[in-house]
Parts: sequence; structure tokens; C-alpha cells
Amino acid sequence: MNISTAGLYAGLTNLKLLSDWDEFDLGEGLVIRPTYAHLMTSNTMAFNPPAKPGMHHPAPWKATSKHEGFDVHAELFIPSSYKPKNLTHHEVARTNVVMMRLFCDPQIRFLVQASHSLSEIANVPDREIQIDPIESTAMYVSLGFADPADTDGAA
Repeated sequence: MNISTAGLYAGLTNLKLLSDWDEFDLGEGLVIRPTYAHLMTSNTMAFNPPAKPGMHHPAPWKATSKHEGFDVHAELFIPSSYKPKNLTHHEVARTNVVMMRLFCDPQIRFLVQASHSLSEIANVPDREIQIDPIESTAMYVSLGFADPADTDGAA
């Protein structure tokens, strides 16, 4: 992904900041701030073949009856000035999300990586943006005792 001159923006699911927080400073320019975006993951059917292989299918298109999506309520910003040794900005975002999963909620995930803030990207020309889905499939977290004997008889 080409990172904007500002840095990398990671859209996070299952994480909402307290309502009185404008942003949470992680130090060295890294911040988590509130935003809103919705990643739609509906399936779409096309009914005409593309003009050439690799091209888009022409209209008409119809959305299928079943669709899912994910809400983003927070974004992690990693400025281009942040230069950790041996890590890309993408790896920094993934590491921060892993730590948030361990300490906050195992369902937090790094949904999308964007070239601009999700709060502002709707007003940026399409040719200047890049949004890549990262963890956009259904996630299942199975929690339980590794040994049933650890339940202290609560079965």
C-alpha cells in the first residue's frame, strides 16, 4: 500500500473510545481516535460477462439477499515520521491490535488500512485514496477452559 504523506490509518472494529475522549495518545505521534465507517461485505451478482478478461462486469448488478458488514468506531494513526527499526507501519498497526486484543477485547480487529483518515476520506478524490481490507472475514473467538477440571465443578 502506498502510505499517504501523513501516515497510515488503521480502521478498528469492536473498539469504542469513551465519549469524552477526542483521541488517545500512544506516544511518538501514534494516536487512536474516534471515527465512523462501515465496511459493506455484500455479495453482488452481475448478469453480463465482461468485455475482456480481467475487466469489470457491466451493469445490471443486484445485491444478494444476505449481506454482512462491520462498523469502524476508532482509527489508529501512525504518522509517516514514526520510524521503528525493522517494522513497517502495517506491522506496527498489527502489533498494537494484538495488544488491544489481549488487554481490552479479543474481538478487536484491524479491519481496514487507509491512506487517509476515515473521518475525512469521503471528501478525498477517488484517485488519491487507497483503502485495503485487512481482517474483513467473520471472526470466531472460542474461549473456554483448556482442562474441564479447571471449572471447579461448574459444568
